[in-house]
Amino acid sequence: MSQPSSANRRVTSSSSLRHGARWQGALQGQFRNFLYGWCIDIEQPQARVVLEVCLNGETVGCVIADVARNDLVNEFARALGGQAATDHCHGFVADLG
Repeated sequence: MSQPSSANRRVTSSSSLRHGARWQGALQGQFRNFLYGWCIDIEQPQARVVLEVCLNGETVGCVIADVARNDLVNEFARALGGQAATDHCHGFVADLG
């Protein structure tokens, strides 16, 4: 996932790691008016990433990826090039209202 995320389509479970990108993550799904996923800054894995949520090209809000996601330990390790993440708080839930 790049720094801003786009929410102008129905989303399904996915993993979208891009090799060489500073920000790694995935927009994993939608439940009613909530989007959820994860994002990690591989250059500063202890930092929190602020995501801009856009709908049809317009910003509708911001969310901080700071939710504990122990279920994604392997994804975080892959994003960090095989090293284990000591901080698992990189999930997010965005309320689209």
